[in-house]
Amino acid sequence: MSKTTARTALLDLLSGVIAIATVVGSSIAWHAIGFDFRGIFALTAAAYFLAGIVRGSARAAGLVWQTIRVSVGGFLGIGVLIINDGLHLLALLTAPVLTAIALSAAGILVRRLWRSDRRSSVMLGALSLITAAVVVLAAVPWLPSYSAFEATHRPLPSFALSADNGPIPSETLKGHVVVLAFWASWCLPCLEELPELQRAYMRYQKDPNVVFLAVDTGWAGETPEKGKRRLTQRHLDIPVAFDAGSAAKSLGVDGLPTLFLVDRNGNLRFVHHAYDRSEHLELALAREIEKLRNETGEK
Repeated sequence: MSKTTARTALLDLLSGVIAIATVVGSSIAWHAIGFDFRGIFALTAAAYFLAGIVRGSARAAGLVWQTIRVSVGGFLGIGVLIINDGLHLLALLTAPVLTAIALSAAGILVRRLWRSDRRSSVMLGALSLITAAVVVLAAVPWLPSYSAFEATHRPLPSFALSADNGPIPSETLKGHVVVLAFWASWCLPCLEELPELQRAYMRYQKDPNVVFLAVDTGWAGETPEKGKRRLTQRHLDIPVAFDAGSAAKSLGVDGLPTLFLVDRNGNLRFVHHAYDRSEHLELALAREIEKLRNETGEK
């Protein structure tokens, strides 16, 4: 490999790393992006389209190899998201990588066509960005809901939560449709999710057959007082319980927020991982609750 070729390859890789660093940094700095997959998707598309345009003038490699080098930074982004949310949302996390690949290729082609056929270059650029916008508006909101809800069917394990009016053994939850939402006062996604849970709770507040519990998880120095103070600050009155650790461990909670839906027969039926604003959790949760409410008979 010549020095020129090596330098071109290195700059291609660097452009992709800069693009994903921009996406991740923006997601951390602005919650409007970090807690809404539409924002992450749109920013990924824009960052890699620009990276492709910047590197499209370098013709030391074919389109395929240059696209791979520029878009490889997208895989680093998947790594960051997996560290944050675990493998539960892997199907969702492939979307930014596919976006990085497609928009990198589009940007490279737009730049390469610019000198020889500006009309085609402009049309390709416009088509790429319009397609990305349509996907963001139409398809992206469906992805988090599809990926986050995990269907299951297993008995609720035995554990006990504590509340102001005494302990809540898991056995006492049988006979109700139960929402167990694990959170902590220091968990930023949890604090974004809680208002949606509050609205869902208010839908069923007068239904004695549906029980909501915001389970404050005793991780990383969390205490019941810290959790209650946070709920008061946010003007939330969803029923709260505290878990000293046994419930989260027995249910296999490995990240926050995590939400469980339990049917009236005491079976775990759905697990919901992480939080994304584009999903409209209140409505998605209501749909699953209605399914469980309408079930009859022992299962």
